[in-house]
Amino acid sequence: MATTVLVERGFSRMEIVEFMKKADSGLTVYGTHEQPYEDCPTVMLPPLETPEGIAQANALIAKHGIDAFWPQKSAEYDLSRLDCAVHTAADPATIALVNDKERFAAWLDDDIYRARSVGVLGADGVAEAIRDWRATDRPVCVKPVDGIYGQGYWRLVENGVSLLDEPSGREISPNLYLAALRSEELVTGRRRMLVMDWLPGPEVSVDMLSWHGRPLIHAARTKLSDSLQRIESEHPVIGHARAMVGKLGLHGVTSMQYRMSLQGDWKMLEVNPRPAGGSINGEDAGFGLLAAWARLLTGSVGPDDIKQVDATVDLRISRMATIT
Repeated sequence: MATTVLVERGFSRMEIVEFMKKADSGLTVYGTHEQPYEDCPTVMLPPLETPEGIAQANALIAKHGIDAFWPQKSAEYDLSRLDCAVHTAADPATIALVNDKERFAAWLDDDIYRARSVGVLGADGVAEAIRDWRATDRPVCVKPVDGIYGQGYWRLVENGVSLLDEPSGREISPNLYLAALRSEELVTGRRRMLVMDWLPGPEVSVDMLSWHGRPLIHAARTKLSDSLQRIESEHPVIGHARAMVGKLGLHGVTSMQYRMSLQGDWKMLEVNPRPAGGSINGEDAGFGLLAAWARLLTGSVGPDDIKQVDATVDLRISRMATIT
């Protein structure tokens, strides 16, 4: 069964679309106009938060014979009036929840995988939270509530100098950090921030393929070095990740990140309602999540046909996903 799918442009989706097209010859992919996919036709997708935008999109759907829509940024809106199948990672309220790190931490409540954290507003709130952390003698880090891909993340270290020696180390003294944040606030205003326990790692990303809240297959990726990842089917966080699928009603390819605490416990960092850029490494290792997703979209297989690959693969990374 051939299917024409409109894939909204998002982070790292160029390589993801390439894997999907190779996996199922019956899949025709349309991209959106901002940054077209290679060898894919494009449409000028209107903003979908208004009835007028939905009507314009329906005209495009009819014109191009689009059977299904896989959104990213538009998944925040009500897309129930689109004249095609819509494959969002979750309902709009859930997507808003997981994208807000403070609200998501509160939603985890007493989950043993919840990391100790507190949401604050601006530099003054960060300074007060730091004083509380110092009293517990626990290492602390800070990041914006709405940051992605590590945006704005810093570990706060007394007398830290790696900001100059090793900028990628993301370490800075609290005084320098607060001074920079206060300077920024004069221009942009105060931001919502999350102050939390620093977790030394390692970090594991669980790529998950789900079907309307039902977990199907997964691959757990642990970074061993800048060029080496371990990708495996068995990992201590897999049970929790699969349970999260049902609780959040996740659908399609998503990613969940965990990191180990100083005490050796795994803690959840976030749920990404989208494929991680590194999910292409799982394809190279033979786990086939993206390939299975393509076949589900075309209807050439059903959820019951998707089988978990049981393996542990140490994969040398020869390329990085394009962040677009």
